[in-house]
Amino acid sequence: MTKKLLIISTVCLILTAIACSADTPTVRHTVTFLNADNSVFHKIQVEDGQTVNPPREDPIKAEYLLKGWTQSLEGTELFDFATPIKEDITLFPIFVKASDPESNLVYIKKEDGTLSVKRFLNQSVMDVLIIPSAYEGMAITSIESQAFIGFYASVVSIPESITSIDNNAFTNCFAFIVVDEGNAAYKAVDGVLFNKDMTTLISCPMMKRGDYKVPSTVTAIAEYAFYPCVYLSKIYLPKGVSSIGECAFMGCNAEIYLEEGNTVYSWEEGVLFNKDKTTLISCQTSKSGSYAVPDSVTTIADTAFQDCSDLTEIHLPASLTEIGRNVFLRTTSLTSITVDESNNNYASEDGVLFNKDKTILIQYPKAKTGTSYKIPDTVNTISELAFFGSEYLESITIPGSLTTIGANAFSFALKLTSIIIPELITAIPEGAFSYCFALSSVTLPSKLVSIEDDAFSFCTSLTKIEIPASVETISSTAFRFSKDEGDKGIIEITVHKAKDSIPGAPWSAENATVIWKQD
Repeated sequence: MTKKLLIISTVCLILTAIACSADTPTVRHTVTFLNADNSVFHKIQVEDGQTVNPPREDPIKAEYLLKGWTQSLEGTELFDFATPIKEDITLFPIFVKASDPESNLVYIKKEDGTLSVKRFLNQSVMDVLIIPSAYEGMAITSIESQAFIGFYASVVSIPESITSIDNNAFTNCFAFIVVDEGNAAYKAVDGVLFNKDMTTLISCPMMKRGDYKVPSTVTAIAEYAFYPCVYLSKIYLPKGVSSIGECAFMGCNAEIYLEEGNTVYSWEEGVLFNKDKTTLISCQTSKSGSYAVPDSVTTIADTAFQDCSDLTEIHLPASLTEIGRNVFLRTTSLTSITVDESNNNYASEDGVLFNKDKTILIQYPKAKTGTSYKIPDTVNTISELAFFGSEYLESITIPGSLTTIGANAFSFALKLTSIIIPELITAIPEGAFSYCFALSSVTLPSKLVSIEDDAFSFCTSLTKIEIPASVETISSTAFRFSKDEGDKGIIEITVHKAKDSIPGAPWSAENATVIWKQD
């Protein structure tokens, strides 16, 4: 009897604890970002102990650029966005003069007390940027991914102190690179960045022109190394090259010539393969018309056809078993993707690419004509970027079978006017309908739980939206809009829930009236 009473007592305590936990309200804190004049620029609520992200747009101050945020009015120490939020805080902007190159470098402090170059703020054209070897007594030892993306300068000078550079640090960078002779880790020759012993080619400047012969010492081409070298005519690779990183030649128009004796790669009719042509690595962006992937190919690598804006048709062979990510991104003239009927992994219907049983819609060709499209009833998943950049579609009928929408699936579908999202969808992913400028009507499903980053950002024709009671979270950037172009964004958001039950309103739709309407 005593044992039974003990069990009953324990169960009651557990049930009581669960009940108390369910009644405990979620603690949230407000993070306020200010403008230069101390007016409110952005405000967001964050659950206790969680981190906050900086606003995706920067406050504006004439002739200045935002360097970062600080917690005190006269502060210079940058706020660490990895810090858990435990109370309401206000963050003040730190601005630097746009005309001062060195002050435009943004650093992050590493665990060893040294600094890493995170990004360069000023995107205006300049002659030379000299990266200092130290800042405020701390050595500068590394350069982060995309630190100089899109950087317009003639030259970037890397100091002796730099020991680590992310392969993607100078992606889409115009500048020729020079390296201090005393640097033990890196070397630059004719503006091209290498590791010290010149076995790895890390980055070729976007402005490199003519023909380029990769040095015979090179065995590896880093990821994004030639992205996007649109002015190169020919690239000669030595026979010793045995490794080519992802997206190494993405956006590059050059013909690639392999030195005789290379045992790893082959080049045929503007397309780079591995030696036995089982993997299609990269297609020359100037390739045009129709292209049939060879019957030997089993894998198409990530971004293989990206930026091939003159290709109109692509035929996939029976041998194909794997298609990488972003393979057809920005193939703006593509009207049809066909698949050999005997392929066991993929299928095509009316020029649209699916998996074999047509449960996954992989790619709708961007230049496919027709203003309307009905997705087959068999489809339960729309892949990321599936309808990205669709040129003609005004309406899409989605079947009730759909359970998953991939990130940026409908982004830049410029003529899409309305969408009804079916009932089984529980999340609108990142960028799903961003930049759908004609989109004016959206119907959300009653089981929707989350609306993620930029899901409906820059939908300039969307003025009203209704949020169902099922929604629990909406990203702080879900409804962003471009203030610089006169766009006012969504002006009315009706939420079928108790007031303030979803934090962060109005979720970057700063001109919107939020109507809380618990049914």
